[in-house]
Amino acid sequence: MSISVGAWLNQMTALYQRPFDRFPVYLFEGTLAELEPKLSAWRRPDDVQALRADLSEIVMNAAHAEDAAVLVHEHLSKLGASSAPFVAVISGVHLLAWLFPDQMLVPVYQALRGGSRAVVLVVPPPPPAPLAARAVLSDWRGALRAALATEGTDRIISP
Repeated sequence: MSISVGAWLNQMTALYQRPFDRFPVYLFEGTLAELEPKLSAWRRPDDVQALRADLSEIVMNAAHAEDAAVLVHEHLSKLGASSAPFVAVISGVHLLAWLFPDQMLVPVYQALRGGSRAVVLVVPPPPPAPLAARAVLSDWRGALRAALATEGTDRIISP
C-alpha cells in the first residue's frame, strides 16, 4: 500500500495528538530533496521534533566497516536519547544493508524504539541506467521492504 506524503503527514499529525506506544517505521520511496520541503512545511504539534540522520555523512570518515557500524550506532543512540516525541528521517539507508547485512533494521529499532516516535527511511529509486558490470549491489530496497513487512509496518510513502 502506498500513500502520498500529504496523507502521511496528516496521519502523523493525528497520531501525535496524544502519546502512543507503537513504533511505526515508514519507507519514503523518493529522495530527501523531495521529502524535505514537505516535512519542513508540516505543521506538526509543538512538542514533536523532526530529527534527521544522513548515514552517508555519519560514516564518511570511518576507516573501515566496523568503525562505520559503531558510528551509526552512536549517532542513532544520540537521537534516541531525546525525551521529546519525534519523527526521525534517516537517509543513506543503503549503508544499513552493507553494515548490517543480516539485520538491517536492528540498529534503528535498538536506538530509536520508544513511545511517541516514528521513523522514515528515505529510499531513493534505483538509478535509471544499469550499474557497471563490476558493481555488485544486493537488493537492499527489497530487503528493507521485507524486513518492515515482518514487523507489520510496511506502509510505503510515495512522493
